[in-house]
Amino acid sequence: MWLEKATNSLLNREGQPKGTPAIRASDVDPYFYGLSDEVLWKSLSGSPDPSIGELELSEIRPRFAMALDKMITRLVKEAPSSQSTTINVTRNALDITNVRGKIRIWIPPHHAEALTNLGSSLKVNAEEVDQTEAVQTLQNIVYALYSEVALEWDQESFSTMSQALIVQPTSHSQNAD
Repeated sequence: MWLEKATNSLLNREGQPKGTPAIRASDVDPYFYGLSDEVLWKSLSGSPDPSIGELELSEIRPRFAMALDKMITRLVKEAPSSQSTTINVTRNALDITNVRGKIRIWIPPHHAEALTNLGSSLKVNAEEVDQTEAVQTLQNIVYALYSEVALEWDQESFSTMSQALIVQPTSHSQNAD
């Protein structure tokens, strides 16, 4: 049990330079009722913090969906190139800024790795990636994340996200006269 907690603690700290403080209390988004990181994820996925009621969780969900979409976008965009020779550790917790402040969003490591792998494959040669397959992969990951925390699927939001992340093929059919 303690090994699992220690491992999760290390996973959540990665990506932060040593000595970087956590989000300052004055910067925290108050509309998450003090929840953040893995505690927020667990509360939304069925193991709620005892201090939070179902009403508060239902208020948090739409805000969490927006922050989660930002995290998904960052993980895909900031993924290292698969041709990179450096050892990269997948981050599964990120500080997300919104209009009310910051919130630390955590997702299970296997989802973070899947998003990072998708981002890496898109960076190799975006023109050669099967667009339909990439969109389907992204949709599967996002749908799984939404399902785990009981978020309502938002097709419009997903379409906007997928268009921003997956390069649309360019047409080279213009003929020179």
